[in-house]
Amino acid sequence: MTFVRLSYDLSKETPYPEGLWPVEISHEHDMKQGAISNVFRFTMCNHVSTHIDGPNHFGKNKPPLNSFSINDFVFTKPKLLQIPKQNGEIIYADDLRRHAGAISDCDLLLMRTGFGAIRSDDLTRYAEESPGFSADAAHYVVDELPNVRALAIDSISFACPRQLQEGIEAHQIMLDQCERPIFLIEDINLEIELTNLKQIIVAPLFAERLDSSPCTILAELG
Repeated sequence: MTFVRLSYDLSKETPYPEGLWPVEISHEHDMKQGAISNVFRFTMCNHVSTHIDGPNHFGKNKPPLNSFSINDFVFTKPKLLQIPKQNGEIIYADDLRRHAGAISDCDLLLMRTGFGAIRSDDLTRYAEESPGFSADAAHYVVDELPNVRALAIDSISFACPRQLQEGIEAHQIMLDQCERPIFLIEDINLEIELTNLKQIIVAPLFAERLDSSPCTILAELG
């Protein structure tokens, strides 16, 4: 049994979408400065770095993340798709439809656009040009993939910064208009060999009322 981590470390260099805030980390008590122990403080937005969006991100009457069971974050039929995208492009229903046979029974759909490869080298491009998800792709997931409980993308958001309204609509379709709960995982690290992927465990930070939460993601490889 082998596990690999698909979530990124938090740092002051963590990219963040326009309009949100950077991660801040400060060394409050420092043993090198005479303190009895080390104590750090960090602050962050709940939509920065690897995180999972819950239904109440866009559904005002939907439940918060901490109302779900931990079992809801264990996925035993994950599927990884290669869907290469360039600056400002989005994933369409046809991109998913051509893999229909492979993803028909999956519970977590991971989409590797290739943008994760530039995350450490070009933070500005990653934050401003990341690919996203279209409204028709969202409808395809809701209508044609009834077993899907979560989607994940190796970009800063399912809402492409260059086609923001399209991404907002996609969020609304999957998080608010869909009767079953669907989770969206953003800024996931898929620059890892995931051959023989068996299951994925997502461990969110559980806090009351949150619509989204930073999370640690573990993939079991067989």
